[in-house]
Amino acid sequence: MDTPGFVLQDVYHSARDVVRIERPLATPLTLPDNFGCVLPGVFRSAFPQTQDYAFLRGLKLKTIVTLVNKDLPEGFAAFMKGSGIKHQIFSMEGTKKADIPLSMMLNIVSLVTDRRNCPLLIHCNHGRHRTGCAVAVVRKFNGWDTASILNEYAKYAAPKPREADVAYISNFKLKNLRHVVARKVKEPEMGFRHFLFLFSITIFGIFIWLVTLKNLKIRQARKEES
Repeated sequence: MDTPGFVLQDVYHSARDVVRIERPLATPLTLPDNFGCVLPGVFRSAFPQTQDYAFLRGLKLKTIVTLVNKDLPEGFAAFMKGSGIKHQIFSMEGTKKADIPLSMMLNIVSLVTDRRNCPLLIHCNHGRHRTGCAVAVVRKFNGWDTASILNEYAKYAAPKPREADVAYISNFKLKNLRHVVARKVKEPEMGFRHFLFLFSITIFGIFIWLVTLKNLKIRQARKEES
């Protein structure tokens, strides 16, 4: 009987016995849909699924920020508990249904920009609209111009960008973040070791993303040739 989780690689027949060499099946890393890097140690995506946990484990996340209140996918709670990840849930309706409360957005930005919570993943259902609005406000906090912010939003929101989101992002005032700015000013500078750790985690995430993208393009090219 074959050992579960193993694949038979080679079989050698002799006069007296059969020697079987087995090797564990390689489990390819899969990224959550709409995965991307926001800042060193801060990532965004759609709602993680079972096949994504191995990749996320490699990011050594401290915090996951969920922007929708719904039943968790199979094994998600166990994955976070086993990895020592703190889970923060915000019941954001999204701009299509209602205005995003300013207090909620301030809490989200405070969490995301506090390096003590990093490495961190922020996500909603598809990683498009709620996540797009939250990341856009983080971008404003970090000094991005509105045109660049909207370009990034459109990239992740495709193929369904929302006019309500664009209006929310365009009209959000940096002065609304004054309490977050005041907190940041009081914080000590990031230590070199902590910065190096977040930087290495970010490079790992980007590398896996590039490899995955390359493999998808190769498979698509082969499919078109066949």
